[in-house]
Amino acid sequence: MRTVSDSVIVAAADMLLPLLMLGLGLTIWLKRPCYGEVLSYRTKTSLKSKETWERAQEVFGRLCTITFAALSFLSLIAGIFPIAVSVDDDVCGIICLIVTSVQGLAVLAVIAVTEGVVRREFDKDGTRKVGGGNG
Repeated sequence: MRTVSDSVIVAAADMLLPLLMLGLGLTIWLKRPCYGEVLSYRTKTSLKSKETWERAQEVFGRLCTITFAALSFLSLIAGIFPIAVSVDDDVCGIICLIVTSVQGLAVLAVIAVTEGVVRREFDKDGTRKVGGGNG
């Protein structure tokens, strides 16, 4: 049988990823990292040119902040629910699995969208395509 302290630990663990990603997103969005900096959105695509770097940081920071602010809230609710309702271990495990899966998929989605935006706006050499937008 699970205790309330066990549920609190599980709820806190479920909050780690969204809070870390929220912090990373805010940091990148508000204080744009210099080209090639380690604490940044650093991929082969973003490193093609200074322009691709700037755009990737902007998109990733904004998306990461918005996505993980929402997920932090939802993860908190999902963490409080088993404590408030006193669900059994199996239900708690299922809730934890769902929360963790959604968080992982959100990370992948933010990366995929960021890469898509940069690839849509820049050519393979990192030069802005004619008509490439900033939206």
